Amino acid sequence: MSAMGYDILSFEAADSLKPDRYIEVKTYRGHKHFYWSEGEITAAHLLAERYYLYLVDYEQINNPGYQPEIIQAPTRLFDL
Repeated sequence: MSAMGYDILSFEAADSLKPDRYIEVKTYRGHKHFYWSEGEITAAHLLAERYYLYLVDYEQINNPGYQPEIIQAPTRLFDL
């Protein structure tokens, strides 16, 4: 867990001067579930459309063509 509320800074282009995406990665096995810390939720609120939640299913990760579920601005989906 990052103290900043996200795991990865992502830049869309080589000449980007600031990060375009702040990515939090959550993994699960079986039904979709994960722990989202208060710091991560706060970062998601503050970063809004630049915050992405990547949900990775351990049971599917080795399947060809598997893509994690990507949720942009995830706090808009929850009553937090």
